[in-house]
Amino acid sequence: MSEENNKPSSSSFIPEKTGDTNKYRTFTGVRENTPVVDTETLRKEMREKVGATAESSATDLGAALSNANSKAIRYGIVGVGHGGSRLAEQFYQFGYKVCVANTAQQDLHHINLPANQKLFMDYALGGAGKDMDIGAAAATECEPQIKTLLELTFGPDAQSVDAFILCVGGGGGTGTGSAVPMIATLSDYNLPVTVLYTLPTASEGTITKSNAIEGLNKLAQLSVNKLINGLIIIDNSKIEELYPNVSLGGLYKVANFDIANIFNTFNTLSSLPTQYSAIDPMDFAKIVTSGNCTIYGKVEIPLIVENGQVASTEDDIADILLQQLQHGLLAEGFNVTEALRFGVYVTGKSQYLDQIPASTFNFAFASLNQELKSADMFKGVYGDERLGDSLVIYLLVSGVGLPRERIDTLMAQSQQDVEEMEEKEQNTRAKMEVFQQASNRELDKYKVKKKENSTFGKMVNRRKGRS
Repeated sequence: MSEENNKPSSSSFIPEKTGDTNKYRTFTGVRENTPVVDTETLRKEMREKVGATAESSATDLGAALSNANSKAIRYGIVGVGHGGSRLAEQFYQFGYKVCVANTAQQDLHHINLPANQKLFMDYALGGAGKDMDIGAAAATECEPQIKTLLELTFGPDAQSVDAFILCVGGGGGTGTGSAVPMIATLSDYNLPVTVLYTLPTASEGTITKSNAIEGLNKLAQLSVNKLINGLIIIDNSKIEELYPNVSLGGLYKVANFDIANIFNTFNTLSSLPTQYSAIDPMDFAKIVTSGNCTIYGKVEIPLIVENGQVASTEDDIADILLQQLQHGLLAEGFNVTEALRFGVYVTGKSQYLDQIPASTFNFAFASLNQELKSADMFKGVYGDERLGDSLVIYLLVSGVGLPRERIDTLMAQSQQDVEEMEEKEQNTRAKMEVFQQASNRELDKYKVKKKENSTFGKMVNRRKGRS
């Protein structure tokens, strides 16, 4: 099939305003006239932009993480819906330019952003009630206001950023429903668009799970057809598993911090100088634009330290890295052997990094590469004086397929919930009937009998017997 035939028509993406809201479910891609991004040229431009910054950046990683100038790629972060806005807000704390949009005004109230970087999409009654059609319709109708928001935040033609990340909480009506029309709007700026998509926990309801699966399917098709440049998957169930003792109110704060912090660490380290080996901005860009799905996480490896000297062997480090590989990723159900590219960012105190033989690191890298079936590997080693007697290894894995196992679980849970709901609906009429009768005649007999046996009926019958 030719590339031209693969492109959806503009009518299939932005429907005319009609009463048929089902048309919003036909969205499959960006507008027909969306310019094609020349990623190679873009990467060269990014290297030139951050080259001078990388030479002058502070080597203190803690300070660099919140420094807007210490980024390999100047991402513009856009959050939609409640979950997406909360996640975008966390990126704002790390120095990124951020704006958010939602159909529920009350949800925007607690998003800690300047007022002119928050858009209330005034549509219907407010909120979407988990209805993806309403989210899609709102983003379509409010497109002029969305473009105004983007230009207020990122400058005319989004000149202050190199690429966009769209944050979407999978399952909600506004976020999941508005994702595709938002991608269309962002694509008008001729910049790469990556979607950061979170999957719901097992405790979420039927509609949330169903929406999350449908939304993921749409985004996956956009990724396959190169209509978005990356699809990052985060699984809230996995984060819930990593923090089992965190309260309900604190879980999403912890989750959002972890999601934004780890990605920000990749983007920051890729801009910083190091006396060891580096992953530069073009390397980082190549990893995150590999297509299909991207997942990431971190692994902490305790070091055996005796009298200030590292006694850990190459087997110690490699074994723990491989054992913790799946556990440390912020998503599950993926087949990591499908990876096309991956980045390994090793951080530790300089005094320990100076002691560990190069052969130890090389053995760990080789073991990881073998585990991922010889994917294209990028590796960097960076000093981080904040750490104790341990190494923290950040992993960025791209080009993998959908999390089949996780999707099957969500679909099974959703199907079971749907069946139970249908059974309830079938029983609704019976539950709302005062009389459960076989026929009207039987009901009439019941009414007569009941009337005769009532206090008033007994009085009437007694009076009749006297006459």
